[in-house]
Amino acid sequence: MNPVPKHKPRRLKGKALEELHEAVYVRDGGRCKKCGAPIEPGTPAHHKIHKSQGGEDTMQNMEMRCLDCHGEEHS
Repeated sequence: MNPVPKHKPRRLKGKALEELHEAVYVRDGGRCKKCGAPIEPGTPAHHKIHKSQGGEDTMQNMEMRCLDCHGEEHS
């Protein structure tokens, strides 16, 4: 019996990851998706499903969060 291969989450690095963060920033209008606060350009996007839980680096799994809302998510 052949084992079922595990799904390997999509992970990006370098320029590709930077471009994804920028695309999420533009899509979300440079504002926190939770409270609506403006976010500085270059701020990394938040993973809805955390990487540690198998979350992927995709537009569907990422959204902009201000530092306060992002911190609340992780505390």
